[in-house]
Amino acid sequence: MSSRLRLAVLAALAALPAASCSCGAKIRASDSVSITFDAPVDNADLVLNPSGKAYYIVEANDPSGLTTLVLQISGWDTSANQPATPQVITSCDAKSGTDVKCTTDFDPGNYHPDPSGYLAFIAIATDLQGIPTTATIHAKLSGPAVHIVSPQATPGVTPAAALVRGPVALSATVVDNLPIVKVDFLLDDKQPPLATVTGSGNGTSYTTTSNVNLQAHGLGRHKLTALATDKAGQTGKDVLNINVFCGADTDCTTGKRCCTDDGQCHAEVAAYGTCDCTHPCQDGQGCLTGTCGQTPAQCRNGCDPGAPDRPADDSKCGPNHYCLPLPPSEVTAANQGGACAQGDNCDVFAQNCPGYPLDRSKPVDPQANPTFPSTCHPAGQNANVCYPSGPKGQGVTCGGDFCTTDKSALLAYCAQGLICVTPIDSTTHQPVGDSTCQPYCHYDNNGGPIQNGCDSSNGGCCPGGMICEQLLGAGYVPLPIGACGSLL
Repeated sequence: MSSRLRLAVLAALAALPAASCSCGAKIRASDSVSITFDAPVDNADLVLNPSGKAYYIVEANDPSGLTTLVLQISGWDTSANQPATPQVITSCDAKSGTDVKCTTDFDPGNYHPDPSGYLAFIAIATDLQGIPTTATIHAKLSGPAVHIVSPQATPGVTPAAALVRGPVALSATVVDNLPIVKVDFLLDDKQPPLATVTGSGNGTSYTTTSNVNLQAHGLGRHKLTALATDKAGQTGKDVLNINVFCGADTDCTTGKRCCTDDGQCHAEVAAYGTCDCTHPCQDGQGCLTGTCGQTPAQCRNGCDPGAPDRPADDSKCGPNHYCLPLPPSEVTAANQGGACAQGDNCDVFAQNCPGYPLDRSKPVDPQANPTFPSTCHPAGQNANVCYPSGPKGQGVTCGGDFCTTDKSALLAYCAQGLICVTPIDSTTHQPVGDSTCQPYCHYDNNGGPIQNGCDSSNGGCCPGGMICEQLLGAGYVPLPIGACGSLL
Protein backbone atom coordinates (compact mmCIF):
# COMPACT_ATOMS: atom_id res chain seq x y z
CA MET A 1 0.00 0.00 0.00
CA SER A 2 1.28 3.43 -0.83
CA SER A 3 1.93 6.08 1.80
CA ARG A 4 -1.26 7.86 0.81
CA LEU A 5 -4.01 7.83 3.36
CA ARG A 6 -6.20 4.83 2.59
CA LEU A 7 -9.46 4.27 4.28
CA ALA A 8 -11.10 0.88 3.80
CA VAL A 9 -14.77 0.57 4.55
CA LEU A 10 -16.25 -2.92 4.82
CA ALA A 11 -19.15 -3.70 2.54
CA ALA A 12 -21.39 -4.74 5.43
CA LEU A 13 -20.63 -1.54 7.43
CA ALA A 14 -22.85 -1.71 10.49
CA ALA A 15 -23.34 2.06 10.55
CA LEU A 16 -25.22 2.07 7.25
CA PRO A 17 -29.05 2.17 7.51
CA ALA A 18 -30.90 -1.05 6.77
CA ALA A 19 -33.28 -1.25 3.79
CA SER A 20 -36.98 -0.92 4.62
CA CYS A 21 -38.16 -3.90 2.52
CA SER A 22 -39.00 -7.26 4.13
CA CYS A 23 -36.34 -9.01 2.10
CA GLY A 24 -33.64 -7.60 4.46
CA ALA A 25 -30.40 -5.65 3.78
CA LYS A 26 -28.91 -5.47 0.35
CA ILE A 27 -25.98 -7.75 -0.33
CA ARG A 28 -22.87 -6.04 -1.62
CA ALA A 29 -21.55 -7.42 -4.87
CA SER A 30 -18.01 -7.12 -3.52
CA ASP A 31 -16.62 -7.62 -0.10
CA SER A 32 -14.98 -4.16 0.14
CA VAL A 33 -14.66 -0.73 -1.41
CA SER A 34 -11.48 1.27 -0.89
CA ILE A 35 -11.42 5.09 -1.00
CA THR A 36 -8.20 7.08 -1.11
CA PHE A 37 -7.72 10.81 -0.52
CA ASP A 38 -4.59 11.99 -2.33
CA ALA A 39 -5.41 15.60 -1.52
CA PRO A 40 -6.10 17.20 0.85
CA VAL A 41 -4.21 15.41 3.62
CA ASP A 42 -6.16 14.37 6.68
CA ASN A 43 -5.71 16.65 9.73
CA ALA A 44 -3.43 19.00 7.80
CA ASP A 45 -3.75 22.54 6.50
CA LEU A 46 -5.35 23.06 3.15
CA VAL A 47 -2.82 24.09 0.53
CA LEU A 48 -4.20 26.77 -1.76
CA ASN A 49 -3.02 27.83 -5.18
CA PRO A 50 -2.58 31.54 -6.09
CA SER A 51 -6.24 31.77 -7.11
CA GLY A 52 -7.35 30.73 -3.62
CA LYS A 53 -8.43 27.21 -4.58
CA ALA A 54 -7.35 23.86 -3.14
CA TYR A 55 -6.76 20.73 -5.20
CA TYR A 56 -8.86 17.64 -4.43
CA ILE A 57 -7.89 14.17 -5.66
CA VAL A 58 -9.98 11.19 -4.55
CA GLU A 59 -9.84 7.60 -5.82
CA ALA A 60 -12.16 4.63 -5.27
CA ASN A 61 -11.86 0.96 -6.16
CA ASP A 62 -14.34 -1.92 -6.14
CA PRO A 63 -13.51 -5.18 -7.92
CA SER A 64 -17.21 -5.59 -8.69
CA GLY A 65 -17.59 -2.18 -10.26
CA LEU A 66 -18.68 1.33 -9.33
CA THR A 67 -21.19 3.80 -10.71
CA THR A 68 -20.20 7.16 -9.16
CA LEU A 69 -17.74 8.84 -6.84
CA VAL A 70 -19.00 12.02 -5.19
CA LEU A 71 -16.94 14.50 -3.13
CA GLN A 72 -18.74 16.69 -0.62
CA ILE A 73 -17.70 19.48 1.75
CA SER A 74 -19.26 20.16 5.13
CA GLY A 75 -18.63 23.39 7.00
CA TRP A 76 -20.15 24.76 10.16
CA ASP A 77 -23.57 26.27 10.56
CA THR A 78 -22.71 29.29 12.69
CA SER A 79 -26.34 30.21 13.37
CA ALA A 80 -27.25 26.72 14.65
CA ASN A 81 -23.76 26.03 16.02
CA GLN A 82 -23.63 22.59 14.42
CA PRO A 83 -22.23 20.91 11.30
CA ALA A 84 -23.75 22.32 8.14
CA THR A 85 -25.47 20.22 5.48
CA PRO A 86 -22.82 18.76 3.13
CA GLN A 87 -22.54 20.33 -0.32
CA VAL A 88 -21.29 18.55 -3.46
CA ILE A 89 -17.89 19.68 -4.76
CA THR A 90 -17.74 17.28 -7.70
CA SER A 91 -19.24 14.02 -8.99
CA CYS A 92 -17.45 11.55 -11.26
CA ASP A 93 -19.08 8.82 -13.40
CA ALA A 94 -17.32 5.47 -12.89
CA LYS A 95 -19.08 3.97 -15.93
CA SER A 96 -19.31 0.60 -14.14
CA GLY A 97 -15.53 0.36 -13.94
CA THR A 98 -13.66 -0.99 -10.99
CA ASP A 99 -11.59 2.18 -10.52
CA VAL A 100 -12.58 5.82 -10.57
CA LYS A 101 -10.57 8.97 -9.87
CA CYS A 102 -11.96 12.46 -9.28
CA THR A 103 -9.73 15.53 -9.63
CA THR A 104 -10.87 19.12 -9.22
CA ASP A 105 -9.96 22.44 -7.65
CA PHE A 106 -12.40 24.26 -5.47
CA ASP A 107 -12.53 27.45 -3.38
CA PRO A 108 -13.34 26.51 0.23
CA GLY A 109 -13.52 30.13 1.33
CA ASN A 110 -17.32 30.24 1.26
CA TYR A 111 -17.58 27.65 4.01
CA HIS A 112 -17.12 28.37 7.70
CA PRO A 113 -14.90 25.85 9.48
CA ASP A 114 -15.89 24.24 12.75
CA PRO A 115 -14.75 25.87 16.02
CA SER A 116 -11.41 24.07 15.70
CA GLY A 117 -10.83 25.49 12.23
CA TYR A 118 -11.56 22.30 10.26
CA LEU A 119 -13.72 21.52 7.25
CA ALA A 120 -14.99 17.99 6.60
CA PHE A 121 -14.49 16.37 3.18
CA ILE A 122 -16.70 13.35 2.43
CA ALA A 123 -16.16 10.88 -0.41
CA ILE A 124 -19.12 8.66 -1.36
CA ALA A 125 -18.49 5.73 -3.70
CA THR A 126 -21.59 3.92 -5.02
CA ASP A 127 -21.37 0.37 -6.32
CA LEU A 128 -23.35 -1.31 -9.08
CA GLN A 129 -26.09 -2.26 -6.61
CA GLY A 130 -26.54 1.39 -5.52
CA ILE A 131 -24.99 0.86 -2.11
CA PRO A 132 -22.91 3.87 -0.94
CA THR A 133 -19.62 3.64 0.91
CA THR A 134 -18.43 6.74 2.73
CA ALA A 135 -15.03 7.98 3.88
CA THR A 136 -14.38 11.31 5.63
CA ILE A 137 -11.26 13.34 6.32
CA HIS A 138 -10.78 16.75 7.94
CA ALA A 139 -8.50 19.52 6.68
CA LYS A 140 -7.81 22.77 8.43
CA LEU A 141 -8.31 26.32 7.39
CA SER A 142 -5.52 27.87 9.41
CA GLY A 143 -7.08 31.33 9.71
CA PRO A 144 -5.21 34.62 9.42
CA ALA A 145 -1.83 34.93 11.11
CA VAL A 146 -1.42 38.64 11.83
CA HIS A 147 1.60 40.72 12.79
CA ILE A 148 1.57 44.48 13.39
CA VAL A 149 4.57 46.09 11.71
CA SER A 150 3.70 49.77 12.24
CA PRO A 151 3.96 51.16 14.78
CA GLN A 152 6.71 48.99 16.23
CA ALA A 153 7.45 48.30 19.87
CA THR A 154 10.05 50.79 21.08
CA PRO A 155 13.31 49.07 22.15
CA GLY A 156 14.06 49.16 25.85
CA VAL A 157 10.50 49.95 26.94
CA THR A 158 9.16 47.70 29.71
CA PRO A 159 6.50 46.40 29.50
CA ALA A 160 6.73 46.24 25.72
CA ALA A 161 4.94 49.11 24.01
CA ALA A 162 5.24 51.43 21.06
CA LEU A 163 5.79 55.07 21.93
CA VAL A 164 3.82 57.06 19.38
CA ARG A 165 4.12 60.77 18.60
CA GLY A 166 2.14 62.46 15.88
CA PRO A 167 0.11 60.81 13.10
CA VAL A 168 1.33 57.32 12.19
CA ALA A 169 0.69 54.80 9.42
CA LEU A 170 -0.93 51.58 10.65
CA SER A 171 0.34 48.44 8.96
CA ALA A 172 0.13 44.67 9.46
CA THR A 173 1.19 41.59 7.56
CA VAL A 174 -1.32 38.75 7.22
CA VAL A 175 -0.65 35.16 6.15
CA ASP A 176 -3.56 32.82 5.52
CA ASN A 177 -4.49 29.87 3.29
CA LEU A 178 -7.56 31.82 2.20
CA PRO A 179 -7.90 35.29 0.67
CA ILE A 180 -8.19 38.13 3.17
CA VAL A 181 -11.36 40.20 3.06
CA LYS A 182 -10.26 43.04 5.33
CA VAL A 183 -8.00 44.14 8.15
CA ASP A 184 -9.53 46.35 10.85
CA PHE A 185 -7.34 48.45 13.13
CA LEU A 186 -9.05 48.91 16.50
CA LEU A 187 -8.10 51.06 19.47
CA ASP A 188 -9.03 49.51 22.81
CA ASP A 189 -11.38 47.12 20.94
CA LYS A 190 -13.77 49.98 20.20
CA GLN A 191 -15.98 50.22 17.14
CA PRO A 192 -15.91 51.69 14.60
CA PRO A 193 -12.31 50.84 13.71
CA LEU A 194 -9.64 53.51 13.45
CA ALA A 195 -9.15 52.34 9.87
CA THR A 196 -10.05 49.41 7.61
CA VAL A 197 -7.89 48.09 4.78
CA THR A 198 -9.59 45.77 2.30
CA GLY A 199 -7.96 42.47 1.41
CA SER A 200 -5.97 41.79 -1.71
CA GLY A 201 -4.52 38.31 -1.36
CA ASN A 202 -2.48 36.07 0.91
CA GLY A 203 0.70 36.86 2.79
CA THR A 204 0.29 40.53 2.06
CA SER A 205 1.05 43.74 3.93
CA TYR A 206 -1.98 45.88 4.72
CA THR A 207 -1.24 49.57 5.33
CA THR A 208 -3.56 52.54 5.85
CA THR A 209 -3.58 54.92 2.91
CA SER A 210 -3.04 57.90 5.23
CA ASN A 211 -1.54 58.41 8.65
CA VAL A 212 -3.87 58.06 11.63
CA ASN A 213 -3.90 60.72 14.34
CA LEU A 214 -3.93 58.61 17.49
CA GLN A 215 -3.66 61.71 19.68
CA ALA A 216 -7.25 62.55 18.77
CA HIS A 217 -8.33 59.45 20.71
CA GLY A 218 -6.58 60.41 23.93
CA LEU A 219 -3.00 60.49 25.18
CA GLY A 220 -1.56 57.76 27.36
CA ARG A 221 -1.73 53.98 27.24
CA HIS A 222 -3.92 52.17 24.71
CA LYS A 223 -4.24 48.77 23.04
CA LEU A 224 -3.94 48.63 19.26
CA THR A 225 -5.42 45.55 17.56
CA ALA A 226 -5.07 44.47 13.95
CA LEU A 227 -8.01 42.16 13.22
CA ALA A 228 -7.93 40.27 9.90
CA THR A 229 -10.94 38.49 8.41
CA ASP A 230 -10.58 35.93 5.63
CA LYS A 231 -13.05 34.72 3.04
CA ALA A 232 -14.32 31.94 5.31
CA GLY A 233 -15.10 34.41 8.06
CA GLN A 234 -12.15 33.30 10.16
CA THR A 235 -10.39 36.01 12.10
CA GLY A 236 -6.91 36.44 13.45
CA LYS A 237 -5.41 39.30 15.35
CA ASP A 238 -2.27 40.83 16.76
CA VAL A 239 -2.28 43.19 19.73
CA LEU A 240 0.28 45.89 20.53
CA ASN A 241 0.39 48.08 23.61
CA ILE A 242 0.99 51.70 22.65
CA ASN A 243 1.68 54.83 24.63
CA VAL A 244 0.40 57.84 22.72
CA PHE A 245 2.46 60.96 23.31
CA CYS A 246 1.65 64.50 22.36
CA GLY A 247 3.70 65.87 19.49
CA ALA A 248 2.67 69.52 19.68
CA ASP A 249 0.66 71.93 21.80
CA THR A 250 -2.29 71.41 19.48
CA ASP A 251 -2.61 67.87 20.91
CA CYS A 252 -3.40 69.35 24.34
CA THR A 253 -6.48 70.99 25.78
CA THR A 254 -6.68 74.71 26.57
CA GLY A 255 -4.39 75.72 29.43
CA LYS A 256 -1.96 72.86 28.81
CA ARG A 257 1.11 72.48 26.64
CA CYS A 258 2.99 69.50 25.27
CA CYS A 259 6.28 68.42 26.81
CA THR A 260 8.16 66.47 24.16
CA ASP A 261 10.46 64.99 26.84
CA ASP A 262 7.71 62.83 28.35
CA GLY A 263 5.05 63.22 25.64
CA GLN A 264 2.43 64.46 28.09
CA CYS A 265 0.33 67.61 28.32
CA HIS A 266 1.03 69.73 31.40
CA ALA A 267 -0.76 72.71 32.94
CA GLU A 268 0.74 76.13 32.29
CA VAL A 269 2.45 77.87 35.22
CA ALA A 270 1.72 81.42 36.29
CA ALA A 271 3.26 84.32 34.37
CA TYR A 272 6.97 84.81 35.14
CA GLY A 273 7.00 81.57 37.14
CA THR A 274 9.75 78.95 37.29
CA CYS A 275 9.49 76.70 34.26
CA ASP A 276 10.76 73.60 32.54
CA CYS A 277 9.33 71.07 30.09
CA THR A 278 6.78 69.71 32.58
CA HIS A 279 5.98 73.20 33.92
CA PRO A 280 5.31 75.12 30.70
CA CYS A 281 4.87 78.85 30.29
CA GLN A 282 1.72 80.50 29.07
CA ASP A 283 1.43 80.69 25.30
CA GLY A 284 2.67 84.29 24.98
CA GLN A 285 5.77 83.67 27.09
CA GLY A 286 8.87 81.54 26.73
CA CYS A 287 10.96 79.52 29.20
CA LEU A 288 14.44 81.00 29.35
CA THR A 289 17.49 80.38 31.53
CA GLY A 290 19.60 83.20 32.89
CA THR A 291 23.06 84.28 31.74
CA CYS A 292 25.25 81.34 30.70
CA GLY A 293 22.44 78.87 31.33
CA GLN A 294 21.74 79.94 34.90
CA THR A 295 18.85 77.97 36.41
CA PRO A 296 16.08 77.82 37.37
CA ALA A 297 14.59 79.01 34.11
CA GLN A 298 11.75 81.51 34.21
CA CYS A 299 8.83 82.40 31.99
CA ARG A 300 9.48 85.68 30.20
CA ASN A 301 7.55 87.78 27.75
CA GLY A 302 7.75 86.78 24.12
CA CYS A 303 9.50 88.92 21.50
CA ASP A 304 10.67 88.78 17.91
CA PRO A 305 14.28 87.46 18.10
CA GLY A 306 15.20 88.90 14.69
CA ALA A 307 16.98 87.38 11.71
CA PRO A 308 19.88 88.32 9.40
CA ASP A 309 17.50 90.45 7.35
CA ARG A 310 15.84 92.22 10.30
CA PRO A 311 16.84 93.17 13.84
CA ALA A 312 15.16 91.78 16.93
CA ASP A 313 12.26 93.73 18.40
CA ASP A 314 12.96 94.16 22.10
CA SER A 315 10.34 96.88 22.58
CA LYS A 316 8.31 94.48 24.78
CA CYS A 317 11.26 93.70 26.97
CA GLY A 318 11.79 96.89 28.99
CA PRO A 319 14.97 98.23 30.67
CA ASN A 320 17.87 95.84 31.29
CA HIS A 321 16.31 93.18 29.04
CA TYR A 322 17.05 91.96 25.52
CA CYS A 323 15.44 89.49 23.13
CA LEU A 324 16.88 85.98 22.70
CA PRO A 325 15.63 83.16 20.44
CA LEU A 326 13.85 80.27 22.15
CA PRO A 327 14.59 76.59 21.55
CA PRO A 328 12.25 75.04 18.95
CA SER A 329 10.20 73.23 21.60
CA GLU A 330 9.29 76.58 23.17
CA VAL A 331 8.35 78.47 20.01
CA THR A 332 4.71 79.46 19.53
CA ALA A 333 2.95 81.96 17.30
CA ALA A 334 2.11 84.02 20.37
CA ASN A 335 5.67 84.36 21.69
CA GLN A 336 7.10 84.94 18.17
CA GLY A 337 9.97 82.55 18.83
CA GLY A 338 11.80 84.72 21.34
CA ALA A 339 11.78 85.76 25.00
CA CYS A 340 13.06 88.74 26.94
CA ALA A 341 16.29 87.82 28.76
CA GLN A 342 17.40 89.78 31.80
CA GLY A 343 20.74 91.62 31.67
CA ASP A 344 23.26 92.10 34.48
CA ASN A 345 22.82 95.88 34.83
CA CYS A 346 26.50 96.56 34.20
CA ASP A 347 28.28 99.32 32.22
CA VAL A 348 30.53 98.48 29.26
CA PHE A 349 32.91 101.38 29.79
CA ALA A 350 32.86 101.42 33.57
CA GLN A 351 33.39 97.61 33.58
CA ASN A 352 31.70 97.25 36.95
CA CYS A 353 30.85 93.51 36.81
CA PRO A 354 31.38 91.73 40.10
CA GLY A 355 33.11 88.38 40.09
CA TYR A 356 30.80 85.52 39.08
CA PRO A 357 31.25 81.75 39.34
CA LEU A 358 31.44 79.85 36.06
CA ASP A 359 28.32 77.92 37.07
CA ARG A 360 25.85 80.58 38.09
CA SER A 361 23.24 77.96 38.95
CA LYS A 362 25.25 76.84 42.00
CA PRO A 363 26.32 78.74 45.10
CA VAL A 364 29.80 80.23 45.19
CA ASP A 365 32.32 77.80 46.68
CA PRO A 366 36.03 78.71 46.92
CA GLN A 367 36.98 75.20 45.87
CA ALA A 368 34.16 73.74 43.79
CA ASN A 369 32.69 76.89 42.22
CA PRO A 370 34.97 79.93 42.75
CA THR A 371 34.36 83.39 41.28
CA PHE A 372 36.30 84.79 38.31
CA PRO A 373 36.69 88.30 36.90
CA SER A 374 33.99 89.21 34.38
CA THR A 375 33.69 91.60 31.44
CA CYS A 376 30.55 93.63 30.76
CA HIS A 377 29.50 92.98 27.14
CA PRO A 378 26.66 94.71 25.27
CA ALA A 379 23.64 92.44 24.59
CA GLY A 380 20.89 94.79 23.41
CA GLN A 381 19.88 98.42 23.13
CA ASN A 382 19.10 98.54 26.85
CA ALA A 383 20.94 95.61 28.38
CA ASN A 384 24.50 94.43 29.05
CA VAL A 385 25.70 91.08 30.36
CA CYS A 386 28.68 89.93 32.44
CA TYR A 387 30.73 87.12 30.87
CA PRO A 388 33.89 85.44 32.22
CA SER A 389 37.26 87.10 31.52
CA GLY A 390 40.65 85.56 30.89
CA PRO A 391 44.32 86.62 30.82
CA LYS A 392 44.72 87.73 27.17
CA GLY A 393 45.79 91.37 26.73
CA GLN A 394 45.05 93.89 24.00
CA GLY A 395 46.24 92.76 20.56
CA VAL A 396 46.86 89.15 21.70
CA THR A 397 45.23 86.30 19.77
CA CYS A 398 42.14 84.90 21.48
CA GLY A 399 39.28 82.44 21.15
CA GLY A 400 36.51 80.66 23.00
CA ASP A 401 32.80 81.28 23.59
CA PHE A 402 31.30 83.81 25.95
CA CYS A 403 30.27 81.13 28.45
CA THR A 404 32.15 78.16 29.87
CA THR A 405 32.16 75.99 32.97
CA ASP A 406 35.69 74.77 32.23
CA LYS A 407 38.19 77.07 33.94
CA SER A 408 41.00 75.82 31.69
CA ALA A 409 39.09 77.29 28.72
CA LEU A 410 39.50 80.76 30.25
CA LEU A 411 43.15 80.73 29.15
CA ALA A 412 41.94 81.69 25.64
CA TYR A 413 39.66 84.51 26.90
CA CYS A 414 40.39 88.22 26.75
CA ALA A 415 41.12 90.21 29.89
CA GLN A 416 38.46 92.30 31.60
CA GLY A 417 37.19 95.14 29.39
CA LEU A 418 38.36 93.59 26.10
CA ILE A 419 36.44 91.71 23.40
CA CYS A 420 37.77 89.09 20.96
CA VAL A 421 37.39 90.44 17.40
CA THR A 422 38.40 89.23 13.93
CA PRO A 423 39.20 91.42 10.90
CA ILE A 424 36.55 91.22 8.17
CA ASP A 425 37.24 91.78 4.48
CA SER A 426 35.06 94.72 3.43
CA THR A 427 34.44 93.18 -0.01
CA THR A 428 33.88 89.51 0.72
CA HIS A 429 32.69 90.02 4.33
CA GLN A 430 34.75 86.97 5.25
CA PRO A 431 37.07 86.75 8.29
CA VAL A 432 40.73 87.40 7.53
CA GLY A 433 43.58 86.99 9.96
CA ASP A 434 43.60 86.00 13.62
CA SER A 435 41.15 87.07 16.27
CA THR A 436 42.65 89.48 18.78
CA CYS A 437 41.58 91.14 22.02
CA GLN A 438 40.51 94.78 21.51
CA PRO A 439 38.78 97.47 23.61
CA TYR A 440 35.25 98.77 23.19
CA CYS A 441 34.49 102.16 21.69
CA HIS A 442 31.49 104.46 21.38
CA TYR A 443 29.50 104.40 18.15
CA ASP A 444 26.92 106.99 17.12
CA ASN A 445 23.96 105.24 15.48
CA ASN A 446 23.02 108.42 13.69
CA GLY A 447 26.32 109.77 12.51
CA GLY A 448 28.62 106.76 12.45
CA PRO A 449 31.80 106.35 14.52
CA ILE A 450 32.65 109.12 16.92
CA GLN A 451 35.93 110.73 15.85
CA ASN A 452 38.82 108.46 16.78
CA GLY A 453 36.34 106.24 18.54
CA CYS A 454 36.43 108.46 21.59
CA ASP A 455 33.87 110.00 23.85
CA SER A 456 35.53 112.70 25.87
CA SER A 457 33.10 112.22 28.75
CA ASN A 458 34.15 108.70 29.74
CA GLY A 459 36.81 107.42 27.34
CA GLY A 460 36.25 104.66 24.83
CA CYS A 461 39.19 105.40 22.49
CA CYS A 462 40.66 103.08 19.88
CA PRO A 463 44.43 102.69 19.55
CA GLY A 464 46.08 104.63 16.76
CA GLY A 465 45.45 103.28 13.29
CA MET A 466 42.27 101.43 14.30
CA ILE A 467 38.66 102.37 13.69
CA CYS A 468 35.52 101.85 15.72
CA GLU A 469 33.34 99.17 14.14
CA GLN A 470 29.71 99.00 15.23
CA LEU A 471 28.59 95.91 17.18
CA LEU A 472 25.34 94.02 16.75
CA GLY A 473 23.64 92.74 19.85
CA ALA A 474 21.47 89.66 20.24
CA GLY A 475 19.09 89.33 17.31
CA TYR A 476 21.20 91.55 15.02
CA VAL A 477 20.24 94.70 16.93
CA PRO A 478 22.58 97.65 16.02
CA LEU A 479 24.24 98.99 19.18
CA PRO A 480 25.65 102.40 20.16
CA ILE A 481 28.84 100.54 21.02
CA GLY A 482 31.61 99.27 18.80
CA ALA A 483 34.92 97.49 19.00
CA CYS A 484 38.25 98.71 17.79
CA GLY A 485 39.20 96.97 14.57
CA SER A 486 36.98 94.55 12.61
CA LEU A 487 34.51 92.37 14.43
CA LEU A 488 33.98 88.66 13.84
